[in-house]
Amino acid sequence: MWIMKRKKMYYLWLLPAVFCLGYYCLCVSYAGAGSSFIKIWLAGAVFFACVFGVRFVVAKGIISLPHRVTSCAIIIMAALFLSFFVIEMLVAFNLHTKPYDRCDYVIVLGCRVKGTEVSKSLRARLDAALEYIGENDKTCIIVSGGKGNGEDISEAEAMKRYLVAHGISEERIVMEDKSVDTSENILFSAEYINDSQAKIGVVSNDFHLFRAKQLVRAKGFSNVCGISAPTDRVLFLNYMIREYFGVLKDLFTGNMF
Repeated sequence: MWIMKRKKMYYLWLLPAVFCLGYYCLCVSYAGAGSSFIKIWLAGAVFFACVFGVRFVVAKGIISLPHRVTSCAIIIMAALFLSFFVIEMLVAFNLHTKPYDRCDYVIVLGCRVKGTEVSKSLRARLDAALEYIGENDKTCIIVSGGKGNGEDISEAEAMKRYLVAHGISEERIVMEDKSVDTSENILFSAEYINDSQAKIGVVSNDFHLFRAKQLVRAKGFSNVCGISAPTDRVLFLNYMIREYFGVLKDLFTGNMF
């Protein structure tokens, strides 16, 4: 009986397949099919369904796989799950960290702009920045983000307008408007900071802070802290998964060293 149940454990692969499909449908209904990265959930549903299919036909004796192939598959999947666990723990431990008092610079990382209006995620970052710089009136603000598809102005320009509209003097704001991703945000923003010992705060949504801080440290700055902005609750899981791939990309390209 135990052996029979053990053989049927391949049905467990249907659980993540159903979950991925369900979460994908939720994200589409909530944020639209064009929302950032949500197609990974559809890919996940297909992947887990394929694993179930392979396990099913092997268990039924329809096909047989060499032991070497099975062993390699197990090792690869174990390595992926281990790397996923480690990276997600690092991201989770950095979701909410207390920022330094009186930072010399605050870098506000850009996010999608809808025409000329800031998106919900970018507004959350700017509001977190406003709260911090309102209590630290000597801090220089670097707004970082170029102009992407569907954006009428650069993200940096949209951020500057938002901050000025909320009472921040233009003289305190430096615009970095050439970058197209997080690594470039940090690379180009660092050009405005000529003191490696300066206290730097990085403003981004909570899931993004681990990678953002590591990228700043990789540019030779040692006094780096995160200033956390909240993330949409429905899309939080999607962003956490996206961050795993973002960290891997920056690791393999050497941006985090």
